[in-house]
Amino acid sequence: MKADRYLVILICIFAVALTVRLGLICLEPRITPYYGMMTPIGDAARNLVEGRGYVIDREYIDRIMGLIYENNRLFDIQDVPPPENEKFEEYYGIPPGPSLLMVATYKVFNDYRYIYVRILQSFIDALGCFVIFLLGKELFNKKVGLTSSILYALWLPIAYLATWPLHDALMPFISLVIFYLFVKGVKNNSIKYYILSGLSCGIGCYFQPSIQLLPLFLGVGLLIYGLHKVDIWKQVCHAVKMTVITFGIMALIISPWIVRNNILTGDFAGMRPLGFWMGLWEMSGEFGDSPDGAILDDNSTLELARKELGFNVKWGSPECEDYFRPKVLNQIKDHTAWYLTLPIRRIPRAVINFSELGINLHPAIRTDYQVWLDYLYGTKDVQGYMEAAKGAQRGLQDGTFWNMVIKYPTGVFYLGLVWFFAFIPPLTSIIVFIVLRKNWRNFSLVAVLPIYFIIIHIMLMVASYKSMVPGQIGYIVFCAFLISLLWKRPLPSISTAIA
Repeated sequence: MKADRYLVILICIFAVALTVRLGLICLEPRITPYYGMMTPIGDAARNLVEGRGYVIDREYIDRIMGLIYENNRLFDIQDVPPPENEKFEEYYGIPPGPSLLMVATYKVFNDYRYIYVRILQSFIDALGCFVIFLLGKELFNKKVGLTSSILYALWLPIAYLATWPLHDALMPFISLVIFYLFVKGVKNNSIKYYILSGLSCGIGCYFQPSIQLLPLFLGVGLLIYGLHKVDIWKQVCHAVKMTVITFGIMALIISPWIVRNNILTGDFAGMRPLGFWMGLWEMSGEFGDSPDGAILDDNSTLELARKELGFNVKWGSPECEDYFRPKVLNQIKDHTAWYLTLPIRRIPRAVINFSELGINLHPAIRTDYQVWLDYLYGTKDVQGYMEAAKGAQRGLQDGTFWNMVIKYPTGVFYLGLVWFFAFIPPLTSIIVFIVLRKNWRNFSLVAVLPIYFIIIHIMLMVASYKSMVPGQIGYIVFCAFLISLLWKRPLPSISTAIA
């Protein structure tokens, strides 16, 4: 009976999660963020369906992106007929996972539109409610698992990301599966779960390769988890063994694609070779104080290369990479001290990271929210919480702040939600870890995910929040653990749950 009760409750939570995600799609059925990545993914899927392989038509993609930019709305692949004589090139900018997912929807509906994959991704991501319940139960108890499931269903940064037709959309769900299988391996001391975790990680790399080093961090978590035992060296050997297995399985899964990219580029390219040196140059302009004038803007970076090279070079092309490689290396050489400050300055933003939540797409919020952004930041390019705090302080001093609250209430409501998801989860997690440290072994496992994504991004950049969202899985579990301690009431009966 208890199993049936939990199943009914979880099904209800799943229904809520799916409703939230589909509701966000309804708010913006024709989504446009990151269309520079979204459009090649869609075109590659079209060519896979039509039997050409993983290729794209660069001129066709540029035409679609031009239409999106000019009209400020989405143009599906279906909306823009391809030219009669297409020129195809092998695509290696983004691994094929998201395109293969689109292929499934393209074939089923015989229609090259993003809406179908967005609905499919929403359904898959909503299944995370079941997985995170199992994770919470495995680490602590069913109450923590159930609370985690409820939080996951309503966690707007994850829900909104799942509705994007992008490679990052399913990474919270995939990271959750990887982590759950790893925890099962730890708790059951079973090698098969480590193998499955490595397999899941390998599959996930075909969507977002930023998780390639995750098995190594999970291995560190496993080592810390086993430090309470007397035979330390045995635990070290066990952690190394399981890490090698997990990482090895992942490496085996991704190796065909790495070999393929190396052959195409004639150099070591990895899973996603597009624009590495361009990206490093652009990321150095994240705080707006680059001594070499680097700017965190794709168009400005590309225009710089075109101006210096004297021809219409493409983003991430070998010519661009050859141009930016010496610029980045010289930047590091000439401004070493400044360059080393970048990871340190990124730490606060990596820990307390702003995410869009999707509900700002509602007409009642959209306008007010933009007014608030203009009010807090003005014309500043760097929009962090310190800049927002200074803007609010100025408003309190000159008396305009409370007038803004009264005049634009929906904007400040949404801004409050954004700040809530930015500040409360990480701070709660830190407090729970410190105050309730008797559970340090399980906490050390939970902390792996947020720490991993924080470290990865402080080494690169934190301006793009979408690839940091998977780390919030750890925050959800920490918050659920605290809520379960405060939640003294027994779980409802099955009749209450479905009433």
